[in-house]
Amino acid sequence: SGHIGKVKVQEYLLSRQVFWVPHLLEANPKNEEQIKNILWRAVPYLSHPTFGFLSEQDIRSLGPTGTGPLTTFLSKKNAHSKFGFRHEVARLLSEIGDNSRLIEWVELLKDEDEMVRYYIADGLNRLTGKTFGGPPEFWKTADRTTRTKAVVSWEIWLKEKE
Repeated sequence: SGHIGKVKVQEYLLSRQVFWVPHLLEANPKNEEQIKNILWRAVPYLSHPTFGFLSEQDIRSLGPTGTGPLTTFLSKKNAHSKFGFRHEVARLLSEIGDNSRLIEWVELLKDEDEMVRYYIADGLNRLTGKTFGGPPEFWKTADRTTRTKAVVSWEIWLKEKE
C-alpha cells in the first residue's frame, strides 16, 4: 500500500538499514507535518544497534526538518547512544539545523560533553553570527563558571530577540 499504517514506526525503521529518506517516501506522507511526525517518532531509536549503519548522508538527508528531533535526541540526559555518535549528531545538527530550536541549543551549551557544546556553539554562530563567550573552542576549554556567564548572555540575547 505504500503506507506505514498500523506498523509501528520503530519496527519499520529498525527493519531498514539504508537511507531513510526513500523509506519516508515509501510511507507516502502527505505533507511536511506528517514527515516531521514520522521523524519525531523515529529519532529516539537512533541509538539502537541497527542504526549503527546510519551514515552521515542519512542524517544530512533530513536537512532542516531534522532540527527538532535531533535537538531533542541530544537534549535527553539518558540518551543511550554511543558516545561518539552523540558527537556526530551534534556536528551534523550544527551544519544542517535551522533556527527553530535556538532556546534548546543554548541549553545544550550546558551539556557535560565538551564536544556537544563545541558543535552547538559552532551552529549557533552559523545561524546567528553571535559568539557569546567566544569562538566554539571556548566551549571546550572554559570552566563551568565562565561558561555559565556566557550562557546567560545567550539567554538575554534570545529574550531581547523575541
